[in-house]
Amino acid sequence: MKEARFSVAGVNFDLIAHGAAAKYLLDELPGLLPGFLINKKNLPNAVCLVHFDHELTYPLRFHSEPHLIRCEDSSINEAIIARMGKIPFSFLNNSSEAIGFLNGCLIFDDCTNRGLIYVFCSDEANHFVATLLKLLFVFTCLVMANKSRLMVHGAGIKKRKGRGGYLFLGTSGAGKSTVAALSSGDMILSDDATVIEVAGGACLIHATPFRQVGIVQPSSKRLYLEQEKLDKLLFLHQSATTFIKPREQRSAFTELLKEHLHCFEVMGEPLRRNAFYLCRDVCEMTPAYDLFSRKDPGFWELVLVK
Repeated sequence: MKEARFSVAGVNFDLIAHGAAAKYLLDELPGLLPGFLINKKNLPNAVCLVHFDHELTYPLRFHSEPHLIRCEDSSINEAIIARMGKIPFSFLNNSSEAIGFLNGCLIFDDCTNRGLIYVFCSDEANHFVATLLKLLFVFTCLVMANKSRLMVHGAGIKKRKGRGGYLFLGTSGAGKSTVAALSSGDMILSDDATVIEVAGGACLIHATPFRQVGIVQPSSKRLYLEQEKLDKLLFLHQSATTFIKPREQRSAFTELLKEHLHCFEVMGEPLRRNAFYLCRDVCEMTPAYDLFSRKDPGFWELVLVK
C-alpha cells in the first residue's frame, strides 16, 4: 500500500492508495505538489483514501467544475456512490457529502476530516491525474474550513526584507497572475489559492501548491513553511490609471464571502458557518482596499504606503 503526506498551512494530509492501480496516481504527486510533500514524523490532521477503479467503465463522467451530487439525480450517480460504499473506509455515513468532478468523486466527512477519492474510467475522455489534483484541492479546501483557515481565490505575496504579506483578490481575469508576475524577487505564496489563517489575534497567509500558471520560485523543498502576517486585502480592478482607495469593512466582508472562497458551494452547512465567521474575523482584523492598476509594477509604491 503506497502512502504520501503533504502539508499546507500547518495542516498535515495523509493520502493512502487503495487498490492495485491507485499507487500509480500517487506516483504523480512529486510533480503535482513540489515543495509540499513531507516525511511522516508527525501525526496527520486529515486522511484521504485514493481508489482508482480500473475494472469498471461508466458511460459518462462528471462536469468540469466540482459539484454536489445525489443518488436520486441519476443512475450513474447512484452506481458510483454505491460502488464507493463498498470500499472499506470507516467514516462513510449518510451525512457525508459527495462531490463529483470529471473522472472522480470525493466523499468528505467534516466530523473526522477524512475523505475518499474515487477515480474511474469513462467512455468519454479520461483525465485521471487532473481529476486527482482537483479533488485533492477540494479536500484541502474543506479541511481548511474546519481548521480556522480559508482557501481564497487570491494571489498571496510575501514581500522581501520583511515588508509584510499582501493578498490580491479577484475573479478570473482580474489580474492576480499578473500581480504575481510583476512581483519579481518576492515570494509568491500562490497566484490563485492562498490560505488565510486566523490565529493568535492576527491573520497569516500561507503558501499552497495550487496555482494557475508557472511562476519562477526560489528552489526549495520547504515551500510548505512559507507564511507571512497579512497586512492588507486588495480587491483588484483593471484600469488605465493606477490608484488605491479604502474599502469599507462590510463591503470587503460581503465580497470575500460571496466571490472569493474556493469550494464554498460544495461545503456542508457547518463548514459554511465556519467560513462565514472566519471571513468576518479577517475583515475586522485587516484593512481592505480597492486597487485600480495597469499592467506594470508601479502599484507596489501605493500598496506599501502605511
